Amino acid sequence: MGYASLGMVVVAGVLAGFVQGVSGFGAGIIAMTVLPLTYGVVTGSAISVSMGLPFLVSMVWRYRAHVRPLQAVAPALLFMAVSSVCILVARAVDATLLKGALGAFLVVLSLYFLFVRRAEGSAAMGLVPSLACILISGACDGLFGIGGPLMVVYYLARTSDKRAYLGTLQLFFLVTTIWGVSFRAFQGIIVPAIVPVIVVAAAAQLAGQQVANRVVDRLDTAMIRRVTYVLIGLAGLYYLAQTLLAAAL
Repeated sequence: MGYASLGMVVVAGVLAGFVQGVSGFGAGIIAMTVLPLTYGVVTGSAISVSMGLPFLVSMVWRYRAHVRPLQAVAPALLFMAVSSVCILVARAVDATLLKGALGAFLVVLSLYFLFVRRAEGSAAMGLVPSLACILISGACDGLFGIGGPLMVVYYLARTSDKRAYLGTLQLFFLVTTIWGVSFRAFQGIIVPAIVPVIVVAAAAQLAGQQVANRVVDRLDTAMIRRVTYVLIGLAGLYYLAQTLLAAAL
């Protein structure tokens, strides 16, 4: 791992941990705006998924008394099935095309969080929207290592207590992340050569979270979220521009 690559990993980890600590989610989104620049989409998503394990373990332990296991495990089974298929699909897709798809996905996420999600409440969610959240999240996790945003919406609608929401959501992420890491390792995507990268990224993410914990009360969280979503959109446009340029040459 060269110095430039190491720097990218540290930046991705710290930013991901900071945003997660301030807003409660988003580490994977932030990591995937940076990691594909050095490692590509498939390997970058493997690093992004793996680096969050220590944080998830600590969160589940913290809220263990409020976790609702059935609400976490049942959706996880469907999520993991879809994610596994899409991991295999991602390996077979042209890398340039996949980066373009990631760019489009990041732009859509940016627009969603900037203009749609703020208007949403935590109203009850029916069967079809619930299934859509799980299926789309599983597909995005397998393709890009970003499966969290719609599951946040899903669990906000399924839980009324904040601690139950946090604990159950983090248990869901922990179960699906362990599966995602294991499946990627079985498929030869996570190999010994990138384990040091994952360790560095995980440590950087924890450091970013610690910084967030210390300063979050003094920050305008809403403004940080808006700036973050704009940056996500710009990263998506960058990946789209790269793909279009490669197609034109």
